[in-house]
Amino acid sequence: MPLFFDYSDFKIDAYQLENILRAGVPFQLFLLEPLMGEGDLQRLIHERASEKKDPFEDLSSENADKMNPIIFLCKTGRQSKKAVKKAAKLGFINIHFLDNGMREFNQQQA
Repeated sequence: MPLFFDYSDFKIDAYQLENILRAGVPFQLFLLEPLMGEGDLQRLIHERASEKKDPFEDLSSENADKMNPIIFLCKTGRQSKKAVKKAAKLGFINIHFLDNGMREFNQQQA
């Protein structure tokens, strides 16, 4: 892994997340902290989110599918970036995070 980790390949924006949720695309969704807000999209997020407190409980397993699409969500994007970097170190390829977190997503939905 290089000294500088380029997050640009892993970012998705609020519009992309909304399209993924509405299209029913198969992926794993990990909420890294409780999210605020109500509405249709927040309900979809909570329906799709894993119940695991620690996403790496399963992702660290040798049986984990490294090609399985994964999205990490948090309030600001900071924790999600750390999770993406950790997942990349474990060999996952199809990993994403919401740039600027759910705070921006909720603002765009208002």
